[in-house]
Amino acid sequence: MFRHLFLNFRSFVYSLLVHVLAVLLLIISFEGSVYTPRADAPKVEPIKAQAVSERDVMAEIERIKQQDVAKEEAKRESEEQLAAMRAETERLEEQRAAEDKRLAELRKQSEQEAKQAEAKRQAEAKRVAELAAEREAEAKAAEAAKQVEVKKLADLKRQQQELQAQKEAEAERIAELKKTQETETQRLAELKKNQVTETEKLAALKAEQAEKAERLKAAQAAEERRREELEKLEAERVARAKELAAIEAEKKAEAERLAKAKADKERLEKERAAEAARVAELKQKREVEERKRQEAEQRKQLELALEDEMAAERQRLKSARERQMDSLRLQYIAAIRDKVERVWTNPGKRGQDLQCSVLVSQIPGGEVVDVRVSECNGDSVFQRSVEQAVRKASPLPAAPDPELFERQLQFVFKPKN
Repeated sequence: MFRHLFLNFRSFVYSLLVHVLAVLLLIISFEGSVYTPRADAPKVEPIKAQAVSERDVMAEIERIKQQDVAKEEAKRESEEQLAAMRAETERLEEQRAAEDKRLAELRKQSEQEAKQAEAKRQAEAKRVAELAAEREAEAKAAEAAKQVEVKKLADLKRQQQELQAQKEAEAERIAELKKTQETETQRLAELKKNQVTETEKLAALKAEQAEKAERLKAAQAAEERRREELEKLEAERVARAKELAAIEAEKKAEAERLAKAKADKERLEKERAAEAARVAELKQKREVEERKRQEAEQRKQLELALEDEMAAERQRLKSARERQMDSLRLQYIAAIRDKVERVWTNPGKRGQDLQCSVLVSQIPGGEVVDVRVSECNGDSVFQRSVEQAVRKASPLPAAPDPELFERQLQFVFKPKN
């Protein structure tokens, strides 16, 4: 309805502005025109029209349009806010309904826990009476304790054997628990994520629970009044007393069974916790052993890598040494050949490329003990001159390295012409 009125108002404004503009233009068109009144007509004072600029009119129209646009935008934002508030209200209503449902479940659970607590209290009273009877029996049996002790020792030995068997069975169960623990670890990781979300929800609901606790208190008061009315009706239940007695006996037996099951469950939980501790300790030991094994493997790999590097370095040094020895050997042969050539006497053979292969036998210190000349391209005179030059060059130059010394040394003698 408001939108309809708003649109009609805007149309009305536009129509009014158009008419005003038409009137103003009409007045402007007649401004300055000559009018000659009749002689017998009464004199009329001319009306002075005020000129209005068309630009001012258009500016006013544009301003009104902008105001309309701003109003439309504000209305749209208001409608969006109203829709958001409505959605938020619906969400809060749903949340309140869910909370009421959860409180009803909590109230039901608290009633069940109260009944269980009462059953537990009765069972505890019975257990106290049984313990008192046991203490009295123990006091009477104190005299027979020595005789029973021997039997206990035998039982203890049997229990130790059973314990050994249980340990073996426990070892097998640990293996199964390890698999279960891995699955449980994954589930706990997911529960941890859910717990964070649940904690945030509980923090948000904590404030609301305080208010709802008061309503729950009032409901409990109403429940108390209803309980009083039920007590008045107890007289009518006398006829069903026998049936209720039988049902009560069954409930009592069920409560005792549940108490025993709860005790067994607590014992199993303690055993499971102890088992989890043992498994955690075993896991820690395995992790330590695995870490030591990995460290030993890393040390072994480092040692192997170091050995490879050392072998490569030795090979490199060996190659360098061999190259150095080859160079020194060439220098050593060149020094011997130069000394032989310096003491060699040319027998008059010129213009020929003479050469011989010389095998020298020497002793430490370079003393020549034997000379053999072969593969000569000269005559016997040239061969004898070479042999004499080698003997004259004795002692031969010392080797630059003791490893290069050889008792038999061969080189090619090729004198320069």
